[in-house]
Amino acid sequence: MTDNAAQHHVLLRTDEASLRLEEYLLYQETFEAVDETTQPGMFLIAIGLEGQSVWKLGDTECKVGPQELVAFSSSADLKVRRDGARPFRFLLWHFNIENMRIVRGALGQSDSVDAATCRTKGWPMAGPFKMTADQQSLVLSLRCAPATPLRALWYGAKLLELFAILQPPAVLEKHQKSGYLHPAVQSALAALHANFASPPTLVAIASNAGISAPHLSRLFAQETGTTTSRYLRQLRMQRASQLLRTGECNVTEAALAVGYSSLGQFSRAFRETLGHSPGQHRRMH
Repeated sequence: MTDNAAQHHVLLRTDEASLRLEEYLLYQETFEAVDETTQPGMFLIAIGLEGQSVWKLGDTECKVGPQELVAFSSSADLKVRRDGARPFRFLLWHFNIENMRIVRGALGQSDSVDAATCRTKGWPMAGPFKMTADQQSLVLSLRCAPATPLRALWYGAKLLELFAILQPPAVLEKHQKSGYLHPAVQSALAALHANFASPPTLVAIASNAGISAPHLSRLFAQETGTTTSRYLRQLRMQRASQLLRTGECNVTEAALAVGYSSLGQFSRAFRETLGHSPGQHRRMH
């Protein structure tokens, strides 16, 4: 990676570089995703935050956008380019191939891996797929690690947590191939995104979709991997985090902007989602 291709911020790098997490802003067209510091046999997870991208290995390409996750085996030929005028912001997680058996088990894959070249039968190894609200919440917390000597252990635990909440590939493939979500779930998602500060009730959303609220609740959990209330809280915390990070709002203003009339409830929700208070989050940035 060259400085004129992308800006990057190192969130974690262990001494032996076996675990590394970096945030990138790709504002020119292309750079090599694997550099000289990437050890042979590393496994990569790319997490899209903003903008669009195309990842390429040889003649094979895959697109990754906001709130999408994709997993690769490392290769010197792996490249990523911005897709469109907007810069592409993403997280890139590197970890050692020794963890591959655990990772591939979590991804539901069992084909052999050549540790010398880190080549597999499939590329990419998993994804890209849209992250669930639980996965998005975990990703949001990665920028806010506690400032302790155990930061590497904390990030390692987060990596394992991500594996634990990955949806089974068979379920993901069903939605990827069909591009299908139940119309009632689509309606609920649209309503929550459009009105997260003052959302309609589940009963109102269900009524508008022509089904009962319990039925919608079951469908939503089945197809998104979370509940409507947890999804709503994730939307609110993402927006609050952005407002605090950019300095647009103080804590009280951010709470009101995302629909909380109680500062105490907002602070509890924020801490449960990101692992620290909104005041700490504002001071960190």
